[in-house]
Amino acid sequence: MGFDERENKRKGVVSAIIGGNALNHIDTNINNVNLKENKIRVSLTISPKLYKDIKKIAFVERTSVSEIVTTCLEEYANSKSKELKDYEIIKNNT
Repeated sequence: MGFDERENKRKGVVSAIIGGNALNHIDTNINNVNLKENKIRVSLTISPKLYKDIKKIAFVERTSVSEIVTTCLEEYANSKSKELKDYEIIKNNT
């Protein structure tokens, strides 16, 4: 979701609250929510500069550092499908 989409969604929620239609807005959008699987907590060590930069980006994009890291790792894992298949072959042969 791009910045404009997030900003429009935020404005829609705010205007719904101001207009007294907050519950209607939530009810109509609840079916659009993608249910995500449970997440696990991990500890990562990154440079302070990188963390500060990612926090700034997250602020501008109105998301979390966790969501940015998750997206990056999903893209990385998706680009490594051969390695994931090789892992399954190795595990099945041991």
